[in-house]
Amino acid sequence: MRRAPIIAVVLALAVPSLARADIQPHKAIYDLVDEDGAATGGRVEYEILGNACDGWAVLQKIDIPKAGARVVTTNASWEAADGSAMRFHETTERDGQTVSRFRGQAASGSNGFAVFTDGEGGESFGQLPQGTLLPTLQTKTLLTQAKRDRSVLSSNKVFLGTSSEGALPLEITSVLSPRASTPGDHPELDGQPSWNVTSSFYEAGGRPDTGPDYTVRSIQFGNGVVQSMEITREGATARARLRSLDLYEVVECNR
Repeated sequence: MRRAPIIAVVLALAVPSLARADIQPHKAIYDLVDEDGAATGGRVEYEILGNACDGWAVLQKIDIPKAGARVVTTNASWEAADGSAMRFHETTERDGQTVSRFRGQAASGSNGFAVFTDGEGGESFGQLPQGTLLPTLQTKTLLTQAKRDRSVLSSNKVFLGTSSEGALPLEITSVLSPRASTPGDHPELDGQPSWNVTSSFYEAGGRPDTGPDYTVRSIQFGNGVVQSMEITREGATARARLRSLDLYEVVECNR
């Protein structure tokens, strides 16, 4: 199974549908940077639209230089506001030529399942264990706890709808701790609560006693915006920094 860009996984978990409609529809653009903060030529675009009635539509586009080529992965998804179901579609291109694509759907609950269909028509099916969370519900749970308790330690099975885990959930352990605002925060985020988030990801069949498959450190704001992230896997670290942010009007839920 092809591994999805890990930054896509991070952003998939950064799409809260909070009970008090705290989510802010927005478009964020991130630069991929080195350890000194210098841009490396890669870019991530992330856009979320929707509300707490109709669910959330997310478009992610990751553009990275790789071995002299441009590799662009585009993922579009929709998730029900209550986290009960999702649909997703992903395409990867190399210098404008499609190299892979897949689509699928998933549902949580007592009869949870996930289905992947690749570009050749091949299909994979998996049962999702009772208690498996979809991305919005996972983040909703974490941030709701963080707003109540300030600090959070949580472990959940989560299905993300990326090719990294196929039709199986990941085990994700997350620690959230409150942070104070800093002069480097984006001005559009002034007044928003924020947390330092460290998440450890264990792929299906992995052994927690051997350590996580990868670790993500990010700064998460209460309106759903991720300001920065750092992803470590197999000794290598990737970093993304918020370059621009457009906050959209909140569409109220009247049901």
